[in-house]
Amino acid sequence: MTAESPRSAWRETLSSPEACTKIGFWVNVCLVVVKMAAGIYGKSNAMLADSLHSLSDVLATGIVYIGLKVSAKPPDEDHPYGHGGVDTLVALGVIAVLIATGLLAALGALRCFFTTDTTATPGTTALYAAVLSIAAKEVLFRYTYRVGKASGSPSVIANAWDHRSDVYSSIAALIGIAGARAGFVYLDPLAGLFVSYMIIRVSIDLIRSNVGEITHEAPAAETIEMIQREALTVPGVRRVRRARMHRVGRSCFLDIDIQVEGGLTVEEGHDIATRVRAHLRDSIEYVSDVMVHVEPQA
Repeated sequence: MTAESPRSAWRETLSSPEACTKIGFWVNVCLVVVKMAAGIYGKSNAMLADSLHSLSDVLATGIVYIGLKVSAKPPDEDHPYGHGGVDTLVALGVIAVLIATGLLAALGALRCFFTTDTTATPGTTALYAAVLSIAAKEVLFRYTYRVGKASGSPSVIANAWDHRSDVYSSIAALIGIAGARAGFVYLDPLAGLFVSYMIIRVSIDLIRSNVGEITHEAPAAETIEMIQREALTVPGVRRVRRARMHRVGRSCFLDIDIQVEGGLTVEEGHDIATRVRAHLRDSIEYVSDVMVHVEPQA
């Protein structure tokens, strides 16, 4: 057996939701410090406001990390399906932070129309900080989103979009700073309004997907058809009468009714059901358990 290379082990570690969230937390902490210093020394209100946005990202990322730890706990008597639902609850919490950020951005932008100091000229320090923030958070968004999709974690996916909202916020700050330096001070609030619209729009899409999970919304018809096709590949399965699936955080649970030859013994039918359960768990991502009901074919 070939030993796993250090590079492969390191790559696998970085692809875990917990490691990804840790990295996001410390990147956000560094950005808060950089942005706040740049806002003070660069005399930029836009950059100071952006640093507060990054501070909310630190809070959101910390909550996601705690939620991942709790959701990874094994099933117990009080939670027979595990603790994966915590992952979805945390995702909704992050979405709430996103919506609050979008609304605050809109209020701040509207206030700037009446309070903007037309004589203030931000320094280049604030400009460079905005560019750094955009680059860092876009990389963090892509990394976090990829890990979230690969692991099926709704909270990590929501956290990725929280990173993307910071990209939007930093773009608005960059436009505002550049506009102020060029004499167009009202570019900042206009960009802020656009950013708030984008953040709230993303939040609404995330709410729809997560509420569907909480209410046990049925998956797409294509998913059910794929489950039925996989079950039919198991020798002895004559027909799949019904298949259902529901998600609990990162895990999926299947409930499937199969029909077998009517003359089989109970033990033979049980063996087929066991093979169906094992095959579906191995062939479909995120499936934690499968309940198989066996019926004789008429």
